[in-house]
Amino acid sequence: MATPWLSIICRGAQQPDSRPTPGYAPTGTVTGTIYASDTNAPIRFGQLTLVPINGLGKFSPELISGIDLEGRFVFRRVPEGKYYVSANVAGYLNPLSATTVFHLDSMSLDEKKELKKRLNEVDVNADGATNLAIRLDRAGEIDGAVLFDDGSPASGLSLKIAADSRERGRRAKDAEHDSYWSYLNAYSPATDDRGQFRIIGLEPGSYLLNASLGTLQAEHQGEYLLAGEQDGDAFGRLAVFYGNAFRSKDAKVIHVREGEIVTGVDITIPLSKLNKVSGSVALRSNGQPPPAALVRVLYADTMEEARGIFAVDGAFQIAYLPEGSYVFEAEILLRSIPEGDDTVQFLRSGEKLFPETGTAKVGRLPVSITGDLSGVILTVSDTPPARTPPTD
Repeated sequence: MATPWLSIICRGAQQPDSRPTPGYAPTGTVTGTIYASDTNAPIRFGQLTLVPINGLGKFSPELISGIDLEGRFVFRRVPEGKYYVSANVAGYLNPLSATTVFHLDSMSLDEKKELKKRLNEVDVNADGATNLAIRLDRAGEIDGAVLFDDGSPASGLSLKIAADSRERGRRAKDAEHDSYWSYLNAYSPATDDRGQFRIIGLEPGSYLLNASLGTLQAEHQGEYLLAGEQDGDAFGRLAVFYGNAFRSKDAKVIHVREGEIVTGVDITIPLSKLNKVSGSVALRSNGQPPPAALVRVLYADTMEEARGIFAVDGAFQIAYLPEGSYVFEAEILLRSIPEGDDTVQFLRSGEKLFPETGTAKVGRLPVSITGDLSGVILTVSDTPPARTPPTD
């Protein structure tokens, strides 16, 4: 059996029983010291949390303790019961991190069983004192830099790290993964002024890493959304993975062992190989542009969304697209046409499309990108769906 990453030695000292008074809530005290397994020295500063095994997420101030300069901690007025110990110390492993607790409900049964093997329980008795000696193992680390292909640093870019879902038998999604440790927000900093980064607190495993480059800004004109983010990085952002790939399926995997520092994980953003595509959306009935449309760029092989933008007055321009085969999709956001009114009305402020059918008109066009493109025309029908007569 593998040595647990968080090992706890509990020594209970039960006080004599006493008769509780009306309204008395039995509590106990938990004290102890926390050590680093790689140095055997006390860990200074950080935070410990007692997590109730029954009723995860039900915390109180008494269940959180700081760590002093001698590595000591104390929990007072702890309600009796069983608890997990969660240690939040930068650079050391914590199997029960806040991210893990947040995703407990979405874990599979096997994932929960695997997590429980790495946890230890503390039994707090009423009016008793429990002393703990906690040893934390050093976590893994990834160091590297993000540069543009002209050699200049890509500073201020956000990084996203995810467990490689392909090795875990899950369905991979471009730019995002639904593993319960997928986004280590606390330890995923942006690149510094030299484009360098350092990601700490990693469990042993295989990871994918990408740098996210914003390509659009959110703004409004009238009632129409011009540009912004939707569905994570797919709308208005460009993700470049380690291995200089634009999709997770082509990314290079980073393997991290317990306590290992993996260096030289560099990402190059190939600006010289990115392209701009501009064009317009036209109504099939009269060739005129609609007041508003949604243009999506889909990967031709999987039809997964790569990017998207709202086209106001039918015009659109999408920058920083890698070479490849795509399908451009335009959706005219129509509402129902009132009886006797031959004016097409367009969606504003998130109103339902064709409420009687729940559908909208969509036009598609295969596009092969090998350089900048202009004059792309997406034609979409603007005829409302036919009403199906009621059946007896």
